[in-house]
Amino acid sequence: MVQEKIVESVDGMFLLARLHTDSLLDKRTAKDVKSTLAKLSKAPAALDDAYRDALQRIRGQLDGDHELAKKVLSWITLAKRPLTTAEICCALAVEPGEEELDPENVLEVEDLVSVCAGLVVVDQEGAVIRLVHHTTQEYLEQIKDAWIPGAQLYMATTCLTYLSFSAFRSGSCSTHEKFEERLRQNKFLDYAATHWVKHARSVEAEVASLACSVLLHNGSLSCATQVLEVRRRASSEDIHEGTALHYAARYGLFRITQKLLPSLEDAYTNVVDAEDSWGRSALLLAAKYGHNRIAQLLVNKGANFNAQGGRSNALQWAAASGDKEIVKLLVNKGADVNAKGGFYGNALQAAAANGHKEIGELL
Repeated sequence: MVQEKIVESVDGMFLLARLHTDSLLDKRTAKDVKSTLAKLSKAPAALDDAYRDALQRIRGQLDGDHELAKKVLSWITLAKRPLTTAEICCALAVEPGEEELDPENVLEVEDLVSVCAGLVVVDQEGAVIRLVHHTTQEYLEQIKDAWIPGAQLYMATTCLTYLSFSAFRSGSCSTHEKFEERLRQNKFLDYAATHWVKHARSVEAEVASLACSVLLHNGSLSCATQVLEVRRRASSEDIHEGTALHYAARYGLFRITQKLLPSLEDAYTNVVDAEDSWGRSALLLAAKYGHNRIAQLLVNKGANFNAQGGRSNALQWAAASGDKEIVKLLVNKGADVNAKGGFYGNALQAAAANGHKEIGELL
């Protein structure tokens, strides 16, 4: 009877058959089994019902298992790339305020799968943990605000806490071999350094203090920067260093920039014009990558908008990228529109070379 009822309701959908079968695992009597079978929806509407039922079973677990399942599903659903089993187990072991990972706090991957009511599987070949089907991803993304409302804050905090660990305060590695060994020993470092900003964007004000503590530590900043540089250029021995302000300006972290400035002004003379190892100021980076509010903030703090760095100035980069607001800002503040240098010659030539006619009219 059980087999016939499930076959009838799934209409050839193997995933649905699996979810229906999982829904019977906690039924102890024949009456409970029959009652559950009678309520099975038929495909295609049955998938949403099966997912709702799975989440209800997750909610019905012990509090610890329920919370663990929410964290596991948050990571798998909202991660910026697929996570290996080692990475997610490491992420789940991170404890707020701690300076290292406690090996006794690392879960087995089987524990993660067991609390997720059939929604999670492990690809053994690549050791990647994932949702059971692409429709599971779609469903969880639709309901994420109700089901896991604090997920981005939790994930950003986890990444930043990990980057603040004492093991990374020694800074960047001096050789490629040492860098690769660091990644092997610290499974979550690659993900945390590469993707924390993306998780932090929607909760930037809430994580600003923690982010500043990481960025203001030269060693932690250098370690995180090395990971990013290697991901972009595949070299671990030629790292372009800068201050915390350069990092925040480059990635458009306005709230964090606001919070950084008072601390940096106490530590550096004329911090807004400090140069990174390519000779670029924070304003130049904000202009290059289109972060208007940060550019405005830095200009108001007295940044030199005519300074050349990395073969161009801020106005030339903004003109080249077609950023009308930043061009207006710099021109209104008195930037030299005829300044020579860079890839294009001057700002007008930079705009023309990239087809930005409106920018040319402003200049």
